Amino acid sequence: MKKLLFLILFLTGCEIVADDVSVLKADAYLDEVPSDKTAVLQLQNKKIRENNLEYIQFYRKLVPILQEKGYRIVDKNQPHSVVLKLYFGVAATNFAHMRFGVQEQMNEPAEAEELNPSLSAIYTRVKLYSKFLRLTAVDARNPKRELWKVIFSKEDPAEDFRSAQYDLLYLLSRYMEKDSTFQITGKIPDAEIYQRFILHLSPEKTDLSVYMPMERKNDYQQRLQAKIDANPEMFADCGLKNPAKVRFELSALGTIRALKTSADNKECLAEKLENMLSAPIGIPENEMFVVKIPQK
Repeated sequence: MKKLLFLILFLTGCEIVADDVSVLKADAYLDEVPSDKTAVLQLQNKKIRENNLEYIQFYRKLVPILQEKGYRIVDKNQPHSVVLKLYFGVAATNFAHMRFGVQEQMNEPAEAEELNPSLSAIYTRVKLYSKFLRLTAVDARNPKRELWKVIFSKEDPAEDFRSAQYDLLYLLSRYMEKDSTFQITGKIPDAEIYQRFILHLSPEKTDLSVYMPMERKNDYQQRLQAKIDANPEMFADCGLKNPAKVRFELSALGTIRALKTSADNKECLAEKLENMLSAPIGIPENEMFVVKIPQK
């Protein structure tokens, strides 16, 4: 019945907006900050191994935050003073009653006598999942002695850990080696996480009014240009006589839909360029990008 109702609403031109039920929780404990921060990172998950792709990707994002706090991650066979015990993953929690607001898109204003009661909200039961991160620092000489501990989680309908990893890492960067005295519950705007965690902006420089998709677009274009500049040989087969400026339209799947350039052999440039593209996550669809292809 609910599926049929949603279908009718979509076909009749109604806009549906879901309530945000996501909740972030942070809990931090501190006993002592070690003077020697040579550390071993020890994975505690029983079902995830260190060669697991999910762990490897998360490890690459986690280590820079630890390094910012002064920790030097070494192999377990090397001398170390701290053991960092890591446990992360996804767990099914409970259900939430989510409200979907419905607004009709009316092309012409209705006369007063034509006003009729309309459906303004739909409620449905949604399964929630907790994406969690727990990191505990213990004394390598006395493993039973905890130095500090942090526990973070994000609860929402998404089942995958990657959907919450930046939120959790952002909390780690703020609360590691601190004592929260009690569990903190709340929400952080995506714009703040992006600006302060990804762009590393200080709180006084954070502007939550910035149009974040365009910030991501500019960053994507800069990274692509740097990749092109570092690998000019990729375009050697295209026979460029001069450096070329290329404008292209990018789809949500990271493919080129349209390409404009004054250089010859557009097909070759499009093929080579598309092979260098990464997934345009968080970037508005059908955006135009401009890059310069060097002559090789």
